[in-house]
Amino acid sequence: MLTLVAGFIVGAVMGLVFVTHAAWVLVSDPPDALMRRAEYGGIGWLLAVAGLVGVVAWQLIGAAAALLFQALHAGYPTSIPAVPSAVYLAATLFVASALAVTFISLMPGRIRHVLFEVAAFTLLFGLLIPFLASST
Repeated sequence: MLTLVAGFIVGAVMGLVFVTHAAWVLVSDPPDALMRRAEYGGIGWLLAVAGLVGVVAWQLIGAAAALLFQALHAGYPTSIPAVPSAVYLAATLFVASALAVTFISLMPGRIRHVLFEVAAFTLLFGLLIPFLASST
């Protein structure tokens, strides 16, 4: 049960980082489609709903990642003190790499932002979830 709580907490942190960073990117350099939509009506409700959905989605992803960590840690424990589960960390790095390649190809002008989000994902999901879940 505490593993799920750890996943929800880390997912909430990732969701807040993601939503804050996305809002900053949209304000500092909005896409053309968003600017055209803003001419015809308000977009505040759209951003609020996207923020709420983003935080909830990241919490669910965090809970699933914590359960995955628990399963991999039970099946493949490691003796390295700094890495509770090397298999889980390798899986997280694989997912982060796949996400980076996908989103860099979809948004070539925003490579810095994609790399920031992937680094946050890797640190939070790859390192913080194992430490929180294994300390319970």
